[in-house]
Amino acid sequence: MNIQLPVVIWTVICFLVLMLILKFLLFGPVLSVLDKRKEKIRLASEKKAQIDALNKEYGQRIEILKEDAKIQRENYIKGELKLIRVKNKTDIDEAKAARFSLVEEYKLRTEAEKEEIKQQFSSSAQEIAKVFADRLISK
Repeated sequence: MNIQLPVVIWTVICFLVLMLILKFLLFGPVLSVLDKRKEKIRLASEKKAQIDALNKEYGQRIEILKEDAKIQRENYIKGELKLIRVKNKTDIDEAKAARFSLVEEYKLRTEAEKEEIKQQFSSSAQEIAKVFADRLISK
């Protein structure tokens, strides 16, 4: 068993040429795709963190609105009780009409705020869905 130096040299040269070809045709594009995927994942994580923060903020805003509504309702009831004790039949009818309009106004205002929050949650959910869809498509 002899080692033939020219065969060894040609084998090493062919191997190096093959490695150079693979570097440009395979390794470069694969690494580029992996870097792009890594960037997309990083951006998706950032968006998810932003959306989570928004969800937390909106949850806190809803709780504040609920507390305000509770306080307003309690104050309104207390005021109504005072009016009923003091006024006569005609005044009671006028108070009921005023209360109805205030309740309707509060309902309209609350519904508008609720719709605004729903829209914000909907847009957040759409962003999340888009990010995850992009991730699934890229895989």
